[in-house]
Amino acid sequence: MINACDAGREGELIFTNLYQLAKSKLPVKRAWMQTMTTEGIQEAFKKLRDGEQMAGLADAARSAVRAIG
Repeated sequence: MINACDAGREGELIFTNLYQLAKSKLPVKRAWMQTMTTEGIQEAFKKLRDGEQMAGLADAARSAVRAIG
């Protein structure tokens, strides 16, 4: 499964929540896009990251939500 959500904490948290709700066990790769140009998107898919590398971003977003709410 490829996570192509918005780059940053919030995008990572949205994906993580949906992934958990779906009870998916598929391995995750992350397409990290710096720009939404054709070249930026192609580059992100050429350099897919392991989903586990991004877990800290979802944790940071979850912490920020708890601090606000």
